[in-house]
Amino acid sequence: AEKYRKAIEQRGFEVSLEENKPALHNQWTLEPTEDEIPRRSNTGKALFEAKDVVPENSLVATQEGRVEPSISSEEQDNLYATPQSEILEDDDFHEVDMSLKDIYFSFEGRINRRTYWLKYVLATIGLGALIGLITALLPTLGLVLILLAIVPFIWASIAVSVKRLHDINLSGWWYLITVIPTLLEIIVGIVSGEESTVYLIIVSISALCGLALFIMNGFIPGTKGGNTYGYPQSTQ
Repeated sequence: AEKYRKAIEQRGFEVSLEENKPALHNQWTLEPTEDEIPRRSNTGKALFEAKDVVPENSLVATQEGRVEPSISSEEQDNLYATPQSEILEDDDFHEVDMSLKDIYFSFEGRINRRTYWLKYVLATIGLGALIGLITALLPTLGLVLILLAIVPFIWASIAVSVKRLHDINLSGWWYLITVIPTLLEIIVGIVSGEESTVYLIIVSISALCGLALFIMNGFIPGTKGGNTYGYPQSTQ
């Protein structure tokens, strides 16, 4: 029950656990009792007799003149016991393998912090150092490489960040907390100039938003098991 509660609360619902109550089905039988007249049915191919086992002292008369079993309010809350079933342990949750194509160019699914640091942050630093070295030795070739890499790099940056947000069960639209301030920074810089107070304020806000996104992507662990955006990435 505790694992069910955690799984349901991860989806945003409030859950309260109550003490298990005895099931009433143990009081029922298909065999007639000695002190009660059995009900018979031979309308079909089968011939059977059945009668609910109800103690005599638990029978009450209703306003309509019928005699019915008296069921306590506690028993009315739980006519059947909760079905018992094995609960998946945390280690049993399904995990998803992701290719490099999925990591860098897909906006679906989730990636963990390990993938973010090794296959995005460190890969970006290495690629930047390589292009910088080529630019220093061959400026023209370096400029061509930068122009060719800029669009795929921006796409991959967004895709990686979106999947990391999915891993902590947040919408990929949270990525806009860095895009909107950056656009405002460019517009205000053109209109008011880079020396204006408004421009400096927006630059500060943009830097704080970028830092917030970096912390969410690089340091907040993903949710255990499945969430709104699928199952966690395999650690293999």
